[in-house]
This record gives sequence, C-alpha cells and structure tokens, in this order.
Amino acid sequence: MPERYIVAIEIGSSKIRGAVAVADEAGMVDVIAAEEEKLIDSVRYGCIQNVDVSTASSRVCERLEAYPRLKDATITGAYVGLGGKSLSSKIVEVSTTLPAEMEITAQLVADLKAKAEAMVDSSRDVVDVVPVRFTVDNKTQANPVGTFGQSVGARMAVLTCAPQIKRMLRRVIEERLGMKIQDYIVRPLAEAALVLTDDERRLGCMFVDFGAETTTVAIFKNDAPAYLVTLPMGSRNITIDLTSLNYIEERAEEIKRISGNAMPAEGPRRPGVDGIDYSEVNTYVNARASEIIQNIVAQLEYAGMKAADLPG
Repeated sequence: MPERYIVAIEIGSSKIRGAVAVADEAGMVDVIAAEEEKLIDSVRYGCIQNVDVSTASSRVCERLEAYPRLKDATITGAYVGLGGKSLSSKIVEVSTTLPAEMEITAQLVADLKAKAEAMVDSSRDVVDVVPVRFTVDNKTQANPVGTFGQSVGARMAVLTCAPQIKRMLRRVIEERLGMKIQDYIVRPLAEAALVLTDDERRLGCMFVDFGAETTTVAIFKNDAPAYLVTLPMGSRNITIDLTSLNYIEERAEEIKRISGNAMPAEGPRRPGVDGIDYSEVNTYVNARASEIIQNIVAQLEYAGMKAADLPG
C-alpha cells in the first residue's frame, strides 16, 4: 500500500504553519516536515484581512514540497485549522420520539445533530456539532447506538464562527493557491485532543490556548466541550502596551520575549546594562497578563460552573 500523505495548514494572527505527515495502515501519523512564515497585520484576531497572505502560504508549501522524503510531490489539498475571535459554542437540547421501541442507529444520531445545527443563528457558519450527553427513554447513555428505546434526547455543543472566517480561508487556499480544503479542523478541539487525558476530559477541566491576538477557553466535562469562547486579547496586547515606552513594535516584541516577566520583582527600579528599565517594562507585562487571566477565570461563571466542578 503506498504511503498516504496528510497536509495541515494553520493561518494564525502572527504566523502561518504548515506540516506534512505520513499515515500508515493502522492510522498512526508521523510528521515528516514542518515550516512556518511570520505574518504582520495580514490576519487580525484569527481572521484573514488581506488575501496577500496567500504569498506567505505559498512559500510555506514550496518549502514543504522541497523536503527529500516527499519525492517531488505537489501539495494539492490540506486540512485547515479554524479559530478566531468569532469562534464560540452554544449548548442545545434536541430529541425525537419513535413510533415504537426501536434500535437506535447512527443515522438517528446524525439526524439529531442536524436538528441541533438548525437551531443556531443562520447568520453564523456551523463548524462542528459535538454530543455532550444522550438519553434513551430518559436514561443517560454515553453512546446510544445499538441500544433500544422509543425516545432519544441529546445535549449538543454546536460550534459556530462568523462566515467571513471560512470565506477568507477559501479565497486564500482554494482561489489563490489552487488547493482543495479537505476539511476544517477546529483548532482548540484538536489541541485539547492532543493535550488532555481521558480522565481530565471526563472529570472536567479548563483548556486555554494563548495566542497572539486571541485567547481561546474551552471547558470540558463528561468527555465533551461544554463551553467554548474566544477572547479578543492575547500576547500582542502586551507588545502594544510596551510601545508606549517609545519602542517600535518589533523592538517591544523582542523585549517582551527576552525579558518580559508577568510576576515582576519587588524593589527599586534599576536600568539594565542596555539602559532599559525592566521594572517599568514588567509593570506593563504584569498588568496586561493579569487582565487576560481575570477574563479567563470569569469564563467559569459565564459557563454556569465553579472551580470545584472541574477537578481535572
């Protein structure tokens, strides 16, 4: 059986990343190539603002194709990461009553997902529907397929985004690069699948992805995303704060990365050997980092939960 190649592309606010992996017959994936390209002002809050980002995307793909193991292959399609400040979730309840006690099939579950999808605002694009809980004849079931009953209910997490997110991705990937989008992968769900253990997802935990211009908060409970929201703030806010100290943005970013400390030390201010007052720098870093953390913690209340509900 020939090797099966999988390509993934993620276009974020600060960089584009691309990777190529090889999948074997058992489904194991081996990443064989990865490249990235920095972006400045082409993507804001996870949404593409300028289709010229396709130029940077093309450079990433060209460098991936140059890897020896790819044997002069050409990238014709990719799985594309999807995120951005408009990404959010809504919990909906759906149910159906059958004419008699019957076997619950995968098709019936698919119909419930379609019903859940139809319940969200039509002005938004649905990117995924994730089951949170099923009931069969009012009894909770982790997986109802194969069970028997006359009534089936489900709580579903419907993840949506602004239509512009997908539209701009299509313009860059399909129209400009001539590649097919194989599917959209919801970034926080994919990251959580890699990072969280089964116990953490089942017991309940909060998963946070800090980005350049957005911070995504996903709360998992009973092995499902019970709440997801993207906050329009990230590490670039700290960089912009530091420009008020009369640094250009590139220099402010460098200072933040090398010497930034969200927990500044107490004591008198003393300039460093380079003349920079790092006490003043880190006062800004601390203030903005604290604001971001406060907004993250507040999501517990918005989700209708307490910290004790998330022992994982």
